[in-house]
Amino acid sequence: MRLTDIMSHANLTIFAEIAFVIVFIAFILIIARVFLKKDWSEESEIPLTDDVLTPRDDESADSAPDAAASTDPKPTETASDAAEDEENHG
Repeated sequence: MRLTDIMSHANLTIFAEIAFVIVFIAFILIIARVFLKKDWSEESEIPLTDDVLTPRDDESADSAPDAAASTDPKPTETASDAAEDEENHG
């Protein structure tokens, strides 16, 4: 007997069918969650805002040592910017 004959008579299609059912149920649950959410107003404004939205406002973000550095809106000045400013201002 060849390996092809053994595998074809093993009836392994049940594993593909089980995987299909699991993925299909996950897909239906995701679609149901999306369509059953009542309020999409905050999410609909995301493409129109220039502000950076924080995912949540909890104390763990405030206690991080570099939390202030990561929320600094001012860009850092590079060495080439500093040299350019010195040339322009004398």
